[in-house]
Amino acid sequence: MSAKKYFSRRSFLRWGAVAGAGAALAACATPTPQVVKETVVVKETVSVEKVVEKVVTPAPVKKKKATVSAGAWFFAKLPSLYRWKEEYQATFPDRELEYLREAIDDTKLKMEANQKTSHTDLLMGDAAFISLAPRVEGGILAPIDDLVPQAWKDNTPKAFVSESTYKGKLYVWPYAQIGSCINYRKSMLIQAGYKDSPPATYDDLLVVCKNIEDKVKAPDGSKVFGLDFDLAWWRTPTTVGINIMGRDFFGSDGYLGWDNPKLEEVFQVLKTLVPLAPPESLMPGMASVEAFGAGKAAMFLGQSEQVFYQVNSTFGLGDLALANPPIFPGGQNNPRTIVASGGAWFPKYGNLEGAWHFFNWLWPKEEFQQAIATEGRWIPCHLGFMEAAWMPAIVKDLVGILKNGTFIPPTLYYLAVATHAGAALREYLEGTHKTPKEAIAMAKKNFDDAVAKAG
Repeated sequence: MSAKKYFSRRSFLRWGAVAGAGAALAACATPTPQVVKETVVVKETVSVEKVVEKVVTPAPVKKKKATVSAGAWFFAKLPSLYRWKEEYQATFPDRELEYLREAIDDTKLKMEANQKTSHTDLLMGDAAFISLAPRVEGGILAPIDDLVPQAWKDNTPKAFVSESTYKGKLYVWPYAQIGSCINYRKSMLIQAGYKDSPPATYDDLLVVCKNIEDKVKAPDGSKVFGLDFDLAWWRTPTTVGINIMGRDFFGSDGYLGWDNPKLEEVFQVLKTLVPLAPPESLMPGMASVEAFGAGKAAMFLGQSEQVFYQVNSTFGLGDLALANPPIFPGGQNNPRTIVASGGAWFPKYGNLEGAWHFFNWLWPKEEFQQAIATEGRWIPCHLGFMEAAWMPAIVKDLVGILKNGTFIPPTLYYLAVATHAGAALREYLEGTHKTPKEAIAMAKKNFDDAVAKAG
């Protein structure tokens, strides 16, 4: 008989539970791997360094600027100034230089000084004796005592340092000098029989002038006068005045010896020169110098600077020579010529540092000193260059003449003196005033009125 297995209900349940647990475990087991084909889009960010060239304009560098003012005539006589401007700016790239060709207007400068400003930083070309005192009193100028090296002062004639000084302070630096003398045409004196020798005394002058009128003719056959002169007060009149009166020509205040009887002699002597000269001598401006250049007179008593400029463009410097003015009555021991200097002026409210930086670079240059003599036909104020080898012969002659000259002291109302004394002299020479005393009295009154009005 086969054996039969019988499952009780309890066994069934027990085995069912086991089977269920096995199924559950089977469900938690690792599934069978499957290969799945799938297209995937991947976005990838790549960091790339890119060099971009960009032109960057740097901010402009502000240069230190200095402005130089002078008359057009000054730049015309020293054309090298333009070359030096370029050289200066190339040497100092952080600096800029501007030139203003303008007539120096003291009224404008004074108005600017009142407002504590200045449109310019350096003035060049003016003579100290005319404008120094008014510009100082007007608050226009800065003193430069602390700027000028002692070596400069040691190498400059004391007369020019004195001329540039007012009330104990130095305001102008002199770099060129001019003066009065007898300028004469050698060929005309030779024609008159004098073998290139000008008159040494007033009496000789009268004789020589008479012989010139008798024996010499201009190239066009016209009459030649013996002597020409310039009535601007600081030229021929002052030359004759200091020749006759010496330092007494200037009063104790530095203006004019109004009350000195010898001043009348000066007027009288000047009147004796009128018949010796062409009519242009009594005309204002440059008429008298132009007449000399045109061959209307054999000699010219006045400043050399104007004559050089005029003669160079007419009959030429080769026929020109210079000599001391003749000794006028009573003048044996007095100076025979007036000396004046042109200088550099520094406005108080301008760029003093910039102006001095340029001038301190320019003044010591030998080529600047050389140009003063060869281009400007002035004499350098530097003692070391007064007789340099490159100095033109005619300028060297002037050096010898001016060594014994005197200067005009700078005074506040000098132009008022020049205006009124000059007008009175002209009226006397033309016959409006009958005597020198009458003319001088009128001039003094007008001068005193002008000073009183000016306060």
